[in-house]
Amino acid sequence: MLEPQGTGMTFSYWRWAVRSERQLETTILSYLKQLTNFDLALPPTPSPDVIRDHIDDLVKDPSAPSAAFLLVKDYEHLLYQGDESDDLKRIARLVADPRLTDFQILNNALRKQVPPVLIDAIVRRLTRLENLDDDQIMNLQATVAKLPNGALANADPAAVFDNPRLSRRAEKLMPRLAEEGPSAAPKFLNIIKAGFAQPDRKDHLWGHEILHAATGLCRLGSQASSVLPELIEIQEQQKNSKITRDLKWRAALLSLGHPISALPPPDNWS
Repeated sequence: MLEPQGTGMTFSYWRWAVRSERQLETTILSYLKQLTNFDLALPPTPSPDVIRDHIDDLVKDPSAPSAAFLLVKDYEHLLYQGDESDDLKRIARLVADPRLTDFQILNNALRKQVPPVLIDAIVRRLTRLENLDDDQIMNLQATVAKLPNGALANADPAAVFDNPRLSRRAEKLMPRLAEEGPSAAPKFLNIIKAGFAQPDRKDHLWGHEILHAATGLCRLGSQASSVLPELIEIQEQQKNSKITRDLKWRAALLSLGHPISALPPPDNWS
């Protein structure tokens, strides 16, 4: 049982300290050790080999719960001593497992020379969102956006962005398909067409994927000029849409070569 040590006044001071604004400036553990019989014997830090064995066992064990995967991030920094390539491949196997839902484990790995096997595992998780909530999806797409240039050059946009839970939150991710070069232009165009073809537009996130794709076209610039005629046609068909009045949409048309004089004035024109 936790009991105070010293005078009652001293213990009352501790209670006052942790309940007041000063608790932001104090270490509760130090107060516990100084003013109570609290004693915490911390286990020794596990060796990198122990962490490696733990990760390997987790991936191999189909009965291991998702909660067990959450613990790995607290020890992942102990890896990468010596030959990093094996540890990065080990992390890739961990990422490929849908039971991993916290992608903070990649914070250290992404500072390394990221091997293709890890890039592939991260990108493939974009198509396996069943165990992720919306915040975790945001963290995943932010993680993918940190990958080296060219990581999404061979990604299949249909496989990646068909799920609206991802596509409508992919502000940093979707435009990176432009890394593929001019051949990405028709893919962005298909995303835009699919977005406008959706029958239900009541969702407050509706249209976000269209604007993310428009940003990708803006990055391609004149390399995407082949799709400009179809974009102009969409502009005419959807001229009253909030999407075609958005600055991101207008910037895409201009970057592809559409003259500014041919665009209707923006809503706040005065």
